[in-house]
This record gives sequence, C-alpha cells and structure tokens, in this order.
Amino acid sequence: MFLMIKLWSLALLSPVMGTYSADHQGSAAPPSVGKLRSDADAALVGGDLDKSIKLMSRVIQMEPDNERNYLKRCRANMRKRKYKDAFSDLTLALKLKPDYKSALGQRAKLGLQLGRCHEAAADLKALRAVDANAAELK
Repeated sequence: MFLMIKLWSLALLSPVMGTYSADHQGSAAPPSVGKLRSDADAALVGGDLDKSIKLMSRVIQMEPDNERNYLKRCRANMRKRKYKDAFSDLTLALKLKPDYKSALGQRAKLGLQLGRCHEAAADLKALRAVDANAAELK
C-alpha cells in the first residue's frame, strides 16, 4: 500500500520535475555540471560575458567546493572589468585551496592593479613558497 502511494505521488510530481528552465527547453533533466561549465567556456570565448558569469555561478551553486570554478568565473569578471568581483572570486578559490598557484598569481596581479599592495605582497610570498619559479615572480 505504501509503495503504491509513493509511486502515485511521484507520478503527480513528474510533470513539475520534468522541466528545468527556459535555457534548456524540453530537456527532462537539468544539465550536468560539465555541460554548464562547457557552455560557460563557450560563452566566454564568444564574448558573452554575462552568460558566462551566469552559467559559472550556477556551476558554483552545484559544486561550491571546486576552486577552479571560481577561477573560471574570475576570468569572465576580469574581461568585463568587474575587478572587485574577480578579486572576490580569487579569494574564494584560495579559501578552498590556499596553495592554488594560478589564483595566487592572478590575485597578486589584480591586487597591485587595485592598490591592495599588502595583499599582493602576501600572495607573491605564498606563491614563492609554492613555486619559486612561477612566472609572476619574475
């Protein structure tokens, strides 16, 4: 009896659960993280920065503990000249992985550009400890 009720309740919910969003018309399931990330990369390459940021924000919601997602969104924010948002993304990436070389180097450069010299110096020091031959140190 319980199983029949459970199946009946799922059947009632299926029309609601079967649609995802206007972005993916007619798809029965939400797009995978990989598909969203790929679409965000394509939007970035194509110059649709708002779409890239929106898609990477969705990826971050689905995978908040992946530091690479923040770096990808940072790149779109940088191209859009949203430097404070980019700096924030790099900070979030470094909270997840303090020795993330790409984020350390990028945040050091951006910190200098934003006049955050003490933070930039700290990032360069941390980068030197991770990789004394990093290009950003030369």
